[in-house]
Amino acid sequence: MPRLPVPGQDSGTWGQTLNDFLSAAHNADGSLKNPALPVGTTPGTVAAGDDTRFTGIAATTQAADYTFALSDAGTVIEGTSSSAQIFTIPPHTSVAFPVGTIIEVFQFGSGGVTIAAGAGVTLLSNGGLVATAGQYATVSLRQRALNIWVLSGDLA
Repeated sequence: MPRLPVPGQDSGTWGQTLNDFLSAAHNADGSLKNPALPVGTTPGTVAAGDDTRFTGIAATTQAADYTFALSDAGTVIEGTSSSAQIFTIPPHTSVAFPVGTIIEVFQFGSGGVTIAAGAGVTLLSNGGLVATAGQYATVSLRQRALNIWVLSGDLA
C-alpha cells in the first residue's frame, strides 16, 4: 500500500516513495483518477438501491397556511399557492424539534411565504426579514437554540 515518505527513514528512496503515494490517486499528467463508484454505476449516473451518498432531500407541498411538524426536520416544504401563505414555527412545548434542526422552505407558487413565530419562538434574520423574496426563492430555517430559529436565504 502506498505511503508518504518518513523524514529520516526513507533515505535514498524518498522520491520514489512519494511518487508511489501520489500515483495511487493521480494520473501521470497530475489529474485526479476517478473515485471508486458503487457497483452498477458509471460516471454521471446515480447509484441503484439505497446508497445514501446519492439521496436527495425529501420534499412535501403545502397549498395553504401550515405549521411545521417534527417530520419536517431535514426536509424541504414547498409553498405551492398563488395566494400568500404563512408557515409557522411552533414552540418547543408543542413540537420538540432538536436544536440544530434544519428545514428548507421553497416558494414554488406565485404566492409569497411568510415565516411566523409561534408563541415564545424568536426568529433571527438579516434585517429582520421573514418572507420569501419571490417565486422560486429558497429559505433555510435552523434552530440555533431552544425556541430560537435563524432564517437565511432569499428573504424579503
